[in-house]
Formats: sequence, C-alpha cells, structure tokens
Amino acid sequence: GDYWECHETLEELWRGEPDPVRYLYQGILLAGVGLLHLQRHNRRGALSKLRGGLAYLEPYAPTCMGVDVAALRADLIELLAHLDDPGLRMPIIRVGSRQRIVASQQDVSACSERSQTMDGRG
Repeated sequence: GDYWECHETLEELWRGEPDPVRYLYQGILLAGVGLLHLQRHNRRGALSKLRGGLAYLEPYAPTCMGVDVAALRADLIELLAHLDDPGLRMPIIRVGSRQRIVASQQDVSACSERSQTMDGRG
C-alpha cells in the first residue's frame, strides 16, 4: 500500500486544520502508520498505532466527510483481534478499493461539532 504517501498527505492536513475534524485525519493517519508497521512485520508498532487510530476515529462514526468511518473501525477491530493473538501468523494485508474523499465546509462543520470532546471544548 501507499501508507507513507498517505501519512505525508494526512499529516499536512491534520497539522493545518484548526477544527476538531483534525482528529479524523489523525485517526486515519495512525491507521495507515499501523498498516505500514504491519507490512514491515512490526507487530508491536502495528498494535500501538492501530489502537490509537481506532480511538481517534470513534467520534466520527458512522460517516464523516465521505469516509465510512464505521467500516474502517470494523476493519481495524478485526485486524487488532487477529494481531492480539501472538500465536497467529502476521496477517496478509489485502488492499481494497481506494475511496476518494471530497468534503464541503458543511461536512467539516458537522464532523467538528460531533467531535468537540476530543479537544476538550465540548
């Protein structure tokens, strides 16, 4: 996968976003970094980043800015369940279709309102 490229793009968006929706970007970013660790056979790093991504994504389910956050979280939960069993081999990552994300300012505002508690303003 293009996990590093995803990281670079989302980090720029995340750092530049003043609204709480920045945590959606950070959650997706952490999930991507977790998958990069998994691809490099670093189970410990994968577990850490995937768990962090899962937590950041929670307030944005079921959808936010065109992202099916509920489905992403379900995939992460399934992957984490597999990784949590040290007796199992590292899973093979199957790359699905890429989802283009297009968001309006209205989408950003709606997602930000739902996530105000993430940054302590709620």
